[in-house]
Amino acid sequence: SFLSKGQEVRKGPPRVMAPARAVQKRDGKSVVFTVQGGIARQLPVEVGPAEGDRIPVLKGLSGGEDLVVEGLAEIADGTRVRVKQPEKHS
Repeated sequence: SFLSKGQEVRKGPPRVMAPARAVQKRDGKSVVFTVQGGIARQLPVEVGPAEGDRIPVLKGLSGGEDLVVEGLAEIADGTRVRVKQPEKHS
């Protein structure tokens, strides 16, 4: 891989990145909603500064989780949800 002048090299473990819109503030804490068996589960997370439309999750996720990104105003822990598959573009 090549770096342009001014780019920084990140060392350490790979980072978990989440869509910024998936991270919500609830009671002053950052949370995300994962989907487990069709049920939304609220998880507390620790996040870093947003990088465009993505945000690094420093604690709380291991990567690969399905996150709720739509309808978050109506979601609470235990809400039944339907997973929508991403649209494929050709």
